Amino acid sequence: MWLSAARYATLVFTIIVCCIFAMWATAETPLAAETIEARPLISVGYGDFSEAQFSVSQETVIIPKGVAVWLRITSLVRDDLSDQVLTVARPSMGSVEFFTTDPIGKLTQIPASNNHTSLSHFSPHLVIDANSHIEPIIVKVQSPYVSLSRVSIDPYEVYIEDTNAHLFLTGLFLGVMFLLSIFMLSTGIISKRASLLSVGGYLLSLACLYVTHKGLADIFFSYQSSIHFLHYSGSFVCFALGFSLLFFHHFLTKNRLDRKIKLTIKTTAYIYLLSGVVVAFAKVDLPFALQSIMVIGAIVLSTMILVNQDKDSRKEVYFCCAIWSPMVAVLIGFAGSQLIQPSEQISIVNHVLISLHLMLLLLFVVWHDAEKRRMYIHYAEFDKETALPNKFALFGSLAKLEEQNKAHTLLLFKPLILPSIRLSFGLTFANQHINKLFKEVSEQINTYGSAAVANKGNTPIYRLEDQVFAIVLDGKIEVSQVEQYVCILSAVFEEGVGYKDTQIVDSLEVGVANYPMHAKSTEKLIQRALQALNTKSHNGQR
Repeated sequence: MWLSAARYATLVFTIIVCCIFAMWATAETPLAAETIEARPLISVGYGDFSEAQFSVSQETVIIPKGVAVWLRITSLVRDDLSDQVLTVARPSMGSVEFFTTDPIGKLTQIPASNNHTSLSHFSPHLVIDANSHIEPIIVKVQSPYVSLSRVSIDPYEVYIEDTNAHLFLTGLFLGVMFLLSIFMLSTGIISKRASLLSVGGYLLSLACLYVTHKGLADIFFSYQSSIHFLHYSGSFVCFALGFSLLFFHHFLTKNRLDRKIKLTIKTTAYIYLLSGVVVAFAKVDLPFALQSIMVIGAIVLSTMILVNQDKDSRKEVYFCCAIWSPMVAVLIGFAGSQLIQPSEQISIVNHVLISLHLMLLLLFVVWHDAEKRRMYIHYAEFDKETALPNKFALFGSLAKLEEQNKAHTLLLFKPLILPSIRLSFGLTFANQHINKLFKEVSEQINTYGSAAVANKGNTPIYRLEDQVFAIVLDGKIEVSQVEQYVCILSAVFEEGVGYKDTQIVDSLEVGVANYPMHAKSTEKLIQRALQALNTKSHNGQR
């Protein structure tokens, strides 16, 4: 009941996350129709400010990795009716600072009172009132990665409205993400399922990683605390990679892969998690090269897991490929932006890919839980070794015929050589042997039933006990017809199956009971058939 409720709750969360992501991606697009027509003059220079050579630039500027980029903004068009806001898009994990120059050309930082400090990392901006004569405005932009930064100037009212909408959608998305991760973690703890704990930890790591990359920590924490918090980006990368490997370990590797591979994956996952803890407490940033190596290592191990899966796990393999392909595409796009000129559209594409990744991940949890429940129900009525219906299915079938008061015959048979095959060749070969024989038995019984007894459809074979199997013959049949069924069984088992150069043959013990001749209840009918199976006649036959 709890798992069923968790499954539906996860599905609802999935839909909510997708809707928020769609709105959020739309909010990322700038409202060009509401911006001021007259644009300021933007010049860009690189390196040390005193030696920088400025050249005219567009509103979108490429920020090289680790290089100080100086934007000189002049020819500001001021509005007498309202204040204006100069906004410079902050690169991921980068910094934006506002300066001006004194009469002798020396840089002077613009006071913090001219901007909202709580939004300084999320949306770096400078409020320019109608009476302000600060010019030129010098903006210093730095980024640890090759990225883009966009300069825009809007009326104060437009800026506030746009920022509030963006903050609302971002906060709503993060709230759902944190709530979903907590839900997964609490469900995993209550149901004692490590697989859900790995999913919850992964979602929590992604949410925290987004907070650090977007500079949202300054909104929730004090300035000094948020500066330290921003340095934990590398730790969240380690956590995300560690939990993703644990995801593969719990959903795909358990009881399916070689022990050494499973131990390697689990050990690597714990090393990643431990590294994240060390980086967080050390309050240092993890080098980009080391992060790249860890990401590549996780991809290699994940690929190894998928490649080594058996045929029974094909659905899970395809699902996992679909889940993680969007994130691999995001990483490839990021790597491409570091080698080739980055694009303004990459942010929207990343939002779509990440939303697809989250949607598929949550749907996989729902699907996997439903598959697990279906397998529990299936193996409640089917034998796992032979895939035959078990004694519970047999009792259900007989009880249904008894309720309908229909005549039927229960035929039990016991292969005598089965224990010897298990001792000599092992359980796996014994099950293969039985399955081959039962396949032949089913074909011949169904053929005979359709032709001679007018018994349409398949006649299932049930496994009553470890070595005792059953066939239910529906309807009134003659003793000669029952004998014919016994002859078919004997012929198939006497023919046997081949093993290398040896033909393995078998013989049977048979017991038959009829409803309502021998018993008028399901329990009594099975009892009579077992008595017949274990009673030896005068001529030595059973």
